[in-house]
Amino acid sequence: MTAEQDHDTDWGFYATQGKDFAQKLYPQQVRYAINYVRENRHQPFVLKKQLGNIFYLLAQVQAQPDLTLIVLDLIQMLDTLPYRLGYWTEWEDALRYAIRSTHDHPHPAMQIEFLQQLANLMLLKGQWVEAQDLSQSAWVIARGMGDSALIMQAASGMIGALLDGGKLHEANALLEAATHEAQQTDAERPLPAVVAGRLAYLRALLGWYRGELHSAVNDFDQAITQLQASAALEAAHAYRLRGLSFWQLGDYLPAVRDFKQAARHFEKQADLYSMWWALGNLGLVYWSIGRLDRAQHLTRRSLRVFRRFGSSWQVAGQLGNLCVIYLSAGRLPQALRVAEEHVQLAQRLNLPVQIMRAEANYAIIQLHQG
Repeated sequence: MTAEQDHDTDWGFYATQGKDFAQKLYPQQVRYAINYVRENRHQPFVLKKQLGNIFYLLAQVQAQPDLTLIVLDLIQMLDTLPYRLGYWTEWEDALRYAIRSTHDHPHPAMQIEFLQQLANLMLLKGQWVEAQDLSQSAWVIARGMGDSALIMQAASGMIGALLDGGKLHEANALLEAATHEAQQTDAERPLPAVVAGRLAYLRALLGWYRGELHSAVNDFDQAITQLQASAALEAAHAYRLRGLSFWQLGDYLPAVRDFKQAARHFEKQADLYSMWWALGNLGLVYWSIGRLDRAQHLTRRSLRVFRRFGSSWQVAGQLGNLCVIYLSAGRLPQALRVAEEHVQLAQRLNLPVQIMRAEANYAIIQLHQG
């Protein structure tokens, strides 16, 4: 192996060289990065070792218009790995660049993918208005594509954003429209499994938001069957939400099974954020059955993870859960401290449900303390 080839694997090497020298090698380095991601995309913890260097390279080459197309290929190759591995800020910057660039280099399928990726990231960060706007843009493009998978990909993001914003009527209307368009697109053949799975998932999600829990469980069953072979992450989310449905129904054993299954799937995909989302949900089950030490452990761990990811709305939710666990354990000083933080954060984020929850918990603590 030559010295030049040795430096192929060390993007930081180029930061110490002259600017002109580095720019001449940018095309080679981007192609190398694409191959590296392709070879390691199923080994996310291996890929993570070089992800910082890849984002450094992306930041340098964005000013090179002649490299736009291969840079877009690299961003597309990264798929959901950066958000799963915690590189939210860098991933947001890369996606915004990609969305701008696809306006100049039209590629509708790629544009839908980038818009949807950024919309999903905005949902995780609690920025629901922007998530809806991005999903709406993806939906408008997808409707003219004649591809049922793209239609459902765009509709999934839009419906999720509407539901998180409390717009159930609009979400239901969009689901009906997306179902009709997908069926029309594939009128002469059965719907692809991933499309049928997404439709079932969205029906289940809408039913869950409406409180139609038995119906939601049945639709989540169908979604898991259709998605687990070709869309493992989506199937894992279906497991998590089916677990929530079981918990709300008071059916704790299958809830535990589903949350653990979801966590295993997320861990396998290196989606640590979603893994702790599922394990935080599992903490609710342990609280419900009186295993308060286990509930506290899982809730505190998930709270730390969400703080590290910068997901403030999740932090607010876990603070509410932790407060209730402390109350149940009779630990009033700890419950009061958590409730005070919960009130402040919920008010700052303007989360009506969390504000009501936090103020109710605070009032209960005050009553107990006399």
